[in-house]
Amino acid sequence: TLPMHNFIKSLYRDWRGTLWVGTISGAMRYLPRTKTFQAVPFPTTYNSLVAANYVRNMVSIDSNTLLAATEDGIFSLNTSQLSWVVQPELRHKNLFCFQFDRATRLLWIGTY
Repeated sequence: TLPMHNFIKSLYRDWRGTLWVGTISGAMRYLPRTKTFQAVPFPTTYNSLVAANYVRNMVSIDSNTLLAATEDGIFSLNTSQLSWVVQPELRHKNLFCFQFDRATRLLWIGTY
């Protein structure tokens, strides 16, 4: 059972092999030792819409940063501190997917 919501929008395995689950209001990290999920919710300080924001897609852009595509723009997660930050680029835009090209360090974004 998932600790936040059972409705999953995305799955992503980062370069360390960590499984991330995108859901409404944030993400969850799978902890294989305990076979449990750790909730990493969006902070509610950004606006009232964030709490109902789906993580549609995720991608790692470096060893400590996971980006989330949401209905309200890009959120970045510091995977060491488990803290989210809203990114000013494309704020309040409806994003669907990411693709990160490591060789060129370009982030491709699908919007609606």
